[in-house]
Amino acid sequence: MSDILVSMLVFAFFLGCFSQYESSKSEKRYKMLETKYNALALQTGHPELATTFISEQDEAEIKRLKAQGKMVEAVKLARSLREMSLTDAKQYVDQL
Repeated sequence: MSDILVSMLVFAFFLGCFSQYESSKSEKRYKMLETKYNALALQTGHPELATTFISEQDEAEIKRLKAQGKMVEAVKLARSLREMSLTDAKQYVDQL
């Protein structure tokens, strides 16, 4: 009985490791495709189709918050508009 339990636990462990590996691989592929899609949207003159697009009105609001010294709020707004990572949103706000 204990041999079966140990075998099942080992199998579950390796299945979990494989699943994590495949998930990581898929996430990397998704990011690569998203980057290519955004570049294509910009190159074809349709920046509004890019996943990173922020309208002029929203950008003005982010700039206003930044000018008032409300960096945290500006970064939060950027993140909420385009589901950016914290690092990407901070870099975006810094470059404005």
